[in-house]
Amino acid sequence: MKICIIASYPPQRGGIPSYVEELVKRISKKNKVIIITYEKLRRKNKKNIEINEIPLPKVKGLRGLMFILKTLNRLRKLPKDVKIIHAHYLHPCGTAAVLSKKFFRKDFKVIITLRGSDVTKLYSNKFFRIFLKWIINNSDVIT
Repeated sequence: MKICIIASYPPQRGGIPSYVEELVKRISKKNKVIIITYEKLRRKNKKNIEINEIPLPKVKGLRGLMFILKTLNRLRKLPKDVKIIHAHYLHPCGTAAVLSKKFFRKDFKVIITLRGSDVTKLYSNKFFRIFLKWIINNSDVIT
């Protein structure tokens, strides 16, 4: 099976990259994993792990939008045998995953792993909360 993961990935630092690295290490023993991640750090592909880096401008506000648009373009081109998209963080990763399912591939199963701050910080904006609820309600699994 092929699985696409959208998340920060080492050598980026922090809890999400560490968690995703360990998850990918375990999943890639029996599955092909395609990672879509931030920044252009020239990470090398490994056996069963393909890394797609998305370079982004250093402009606050524009980074999230550009990440979603560029990720949607990559998701649109994924092989047909990719059946699962696992996004780590509600927005922009989860947004890209759900939009991809809605517009390109209805057969994707979307898993979004919430981290805490994506809910506590993002949900404090009442306007944005409506959009975030839509993302949650249109994913297949929330962890």
